[in-house]
Amino acid sequence: MRWGHSLLGCAAVLSLLSLTDPALANARFPNAQQLVVHPTNPDRLWLRATHGVLTSPDRGKTWRWVCEEAVGYTGTGDPPIGVTQTGAVLVGVSGLSISRDEGCDWTLHPTFGTQLVADLSVHPLDGNQVILLTSNNSDAGFVTEVWKSLDSGETWVRLSPALDPGLVGYTLDAAPSDPRRIYVTGTLYRTADSGPATQGKIYVSNDEGATFTAFDLPGADIEHPAFLAAVHPTNPDALYVRVRGPDSPSPDQTVENFLLYSDDAGKTFREILRERADFLGFALSRDGGTVLVGMGDSRVPMAQRPVDKGALGLYSAAAPAHAFQRLSPGHIGGLTFESEELWLCTSQFDRDFELMRSGDRGQTLEGIMQLRDLEGPVICPCETSTGAACPHRWPRLCGPKGISRCSSEEGDPLALAYCGAPPAPPPSPAPSPPDDGCGCRTPSRASTITAALTIFALASISLIARRRRH
Repeated sequence: MRWGHSLLGCAAVLSLLSLTDPALANARFPNAQQLVVHPTNPDRLWLRATHGVLTSPDRGKTWRWVCEEAVGYTGTGDPPIGVTQTGAVLVGVSGLSISRDEGCDWTLHPTFGTQLVADLSVHPLDGNQVILLTSNNSDAGFVTEVWKSLDSGETWVRLSPALDPGLVGYTLDAAPSDPRRIYVTGTLYRTADSGPATQGKIYVSNDEGATFTAFDLPGADIEHPAFLAAVHPTNPDALYVRVRGPDSPSPDQTVENFLLYSDDAGKTFREILRERADFLGFALSRDGGTVLVGMGDSRVPMAQRPVDKGALGLYSAAAPAHAFQRLSPGHIGGLTFESEELWLCTSQFDRDFELMRSGDRGQTLEGIMQLRDLEGPVICPCETSTGAACPHRWPRLCGPKGISRCSSEEGDPLALAYCGAPPAPPPSPAPSPPDDGCGCRTPSRASTITAALTIFALASISLIARRRRH
């Protein structure tokens, strides 16, 4: 479900972008989305993008690529990603995909099988601790559970019984200053006389997931899904939740996102920011005193999420006043604070770089990486997931992105990555399927909840695939 096509976005799924558009094989505009830094080796960077996972061993000087197929997903999903103390890379797909050898081999953890891993979070002060959220449909509704690992993802324990059977879970996080405090957001479905109703919810635990208390999220529902943005570094009661507006507003409107803030552990919220763009990036400084929001354009095919281009940019505010000011214009796709450095996922079609960096909390920006800096797939043995899958897919990727190194030259280390014969040129596009009015796949199994509830539920699950974390 997470990695399937959106049931509400048939046109977006089936649309073909023009040959002159810098789109990728999965019809997505090339965008950097989320940067993760190795907890004990700050030189090792991992970057989730719309075209796979990128990694750098030297703090951004050189980059190589891991294709989506090697990790275990395809399509338009944006999987949550984390790196543990031991360097294990965890990616939430239909299952938990793990690489412990810097991106060569990827395996699904047996605890979860092919369950949907909606979100995961590595503790910022103890990189061996990871919490994880699974959320899957069942004959009785939904099964949404919180799990924890104390050994970098080697073993997992369920922290509590499943949450409300009407809940589709989206995101979770633990308070950095108190790991016992865990927050979960999602949409709760209720059957009413007039049909299914939905309400955005936040679930709060003070005992490491043994019990949860639920509170309403104002303005959040099926069309306005709510995602955790951050928990304050030193105050476990203070947190931020971003709410994403509908995918298809009326033709004369743009999308609208808003940001909620609570200082009483989710009991009450107040809106602190609303803009006509997607909130794709969020970061708090180490002291929690500076709040940064990155506003971007999701560039959903067929322009289903039109944004106000004048609203894009990096915004900053001092907490708790939250009087936001724009520091710089242009698309922002993700934000990460690492020590005192701020990393910004951007777009070279808008800012000349895919990744930028700031040492003064966004006042000045330094370009770090462009698409042409990708040197090819991570070089791995042929029997590994990446070694077997990615080299032959590289030419499909580098051509549309304008990367010059689409083939390896003699003596180039990339030549060692090709297993067997050099990759063939990409095939001609397949003919368009007959128009059956939509072309979207139907669910493989039906729920015993009412038909209307099922439709709304699957639509909500599809929203998980569109979310951006930080």
